[in-house]
Amino acid sequence: MTLVQENKAPESVQESLQQVQALLGQQPFAEPQNRSAARQGLSELQTLLDTLHPADVAYILEALPREQRLIVWELVRAERDGEILLEVSDAVRDDVTLEVVLRYLRRLGELPDQTDKLFVVDQQDHLKGVLSLKRLLTLDPGATVSSVMVDDVVLETKRAKRPRRSSAMTW
Repeated sequence: MTLVQENKAPESVQESLQQVQALLGQQPFAEPQNRSAARQGLSELQTLLDTLHPADVAYILEALPREQRLIVWELVRAERDGEILLEVSDAVRDDVTLEVVLRYLRRLGELPDQTDKLFVVDQQDHLKGVLSLKRLLTLDPGATVSSVMVDDVVLETKRAKRPRRSSAMTW
């Protein structure tokens, strides 16, 4: 049986974000004596994430600070991460692992002709670098995109064409 999820109304997405933030705020991550409480809170958070539409999870991820986003991303089930990434951006995010990028690309099924690199962006969709397919396929899948991307990228821009001088022109 497949659970069909619908996008929630904006108020509900905001409520879900507030629930996630509240659960994250309750977590005593740094205190070893509270590990069972932390596990219970993370379990509640994972249950909440499992009930949300991928677009809603993407919205929540983009709204959280980096540290909290990484915690939440770790709780997203592997079979859902590709569909969530599709909602986030067409480019590859700099804070995910190569394994996640590979799953995302496999879900797409095919790449445009002549694709040899993927653009890498941050949370605000600012270009941070490029990731070559060669590096993606040959490096450790556990490595983060930001640790293996090339960040000294030169982008070509189209320049306005200069009018050609005609041989009949004289100066």
